[in-house]
Amino acid sequence: MIKRPARSGRAAAATVIVGMTLLVSAGTAFASSWTGYSRPVTSTLYSVAHAGLGRCVAVGDSGALLLTRDAGLTWAPQTDPDDTNANLFGAAFANVSRGIAVGENGTILRTTNGGTAWTVQPDPDVNANDLRAVAFPTTSRACAVGDDGTVLVSGNGGVRWTAEPTVTANRLSAVSFVGASHGWAVGDNGTILVTSNGGAHWSAQHDPDPDANNLRGVSFVDTTHGWAVGDGGTILVTSNGGAKWSLQIDPDDQSSALRAVRFTDRKNGTAVGDGGTIISTSDGGKNWSVKNDPDATGSDLLSIASADANHGIAVSETGVVVRSGTNTRTRTTLGAPGQAKKGKSIGFSGKLTPAGAAGTVTVTAYVRGAHGTWLLVGTASTNASNGSFKTSYKPTKAGTWRFRATFSGSGWYSASSSAYATVKVN
Repeated sequence: MIKRPARSGRAAAATVIVGMTLLVSAGTAFASSWTGYSRPVTSTLYSVAHAGLGRCVAVGDSGALLLTRDAGLTWAPQTDPDDTNANLFGAAFANVSRGIAVGENGTILRTTNGGTAWTVQPDPDVNANDLRAVAFPTTSRACAVGDDGTVLVSGNGGVRWTAEPTVTANRLSAVSFVGASHGWAVGDNGTILVTSNGGAHWSAQHDPDPDANNLRGVSFVDTTHGWAVGDGGTILVTSNGGAKWSLQIDPDDQSSALRAVRFTDRKNGTAVGDGGTIISTSDGGKNWSVKNDPDATGSDLLSIASADANHGIAVSETGVVVRSGTNTRTRTTLGAPGQAKKGKSIGFSGKLTPAGAAGTVTVTAYVRGAHGTWLLVGTASTNASNGSFKTSYKPTKAGTWRFRATFSGSGWYSASSSAYATVKVN
């Protein structure tokens, strides 16, 4: 069921994004507050991918490559390698450094530094069809899909590619992997393909939609739970890995074509599409909330990326970029022993919360009463799963030392500093 915003009192309950005429109602999931708006280019942006730490890459017409390091607040164009000028339709990142972009005539670009520099991966003998999407089953394995049922697989991070047997002649528009083995691809005429060996072999799954609408996006959160979206407002859901798919809503309830979908867990997901359509759910799709006013539509939204259940970015056919979520407050803690000996290493441990901030923490020190300044102890990367970090320092003089850890923020997450940890050095 889709819940639509009430028309009475709409101005009080909605946020207007000027220029796109996008009205957003209150709700949950990471699309609850789409208030950020920018237009870094005037050409089409087909895809956006989140690398981590607030870093995202958007790709589009004529080899457009845009990089943000602050979760979409600002964007910088990156050089199109060798002036390919090929339209780029899809992008994905394995981690904050390694990414791949794909596009027309089999174009494949690769980055190993988070999107700052890209190289062309030429192999004209493998494929000349347009590639529409790409995903990373692992940090070294990648899978790209495209026109005429094309499936390409790389086992070395995108350096070399192999064409896998085609099981459909339909265009494949999106692909999603969970772990190294299990993946799904969707495309025209209701095509749904599944693999259980990292993309080497694929088989067809049944689409329950009697109209067999073209499917544009797919998102799985584990090996059993997934969603696919497409033309006519189609939303399909499976809870058994695609052995059975069900229509989650009546396409007549929300008829705009849905171009992309992203779930961050079994409950929270958002789909975007034509006319500035944004719909979200916080109960696995049992109920959807429309996040724009159907009488005041904007640019067609073609792709969506998210860092977590609270933050997302969508890109459009007119170069418009919209952001959801505000900066989340963080908390940094630091622990240290109360006493230590001069010349002996002191071990520090701390934590950055929420763990999703996943950043670099800087630890500094100050010697009380020594007329010193803050000294750099070192930097430490936080553990992405629990936010923990460790570092050490060897004081060169006796006295009362104070240490603190600082997180400088990363786009969707605010900066924070720990309380002082005092150490008596003898």
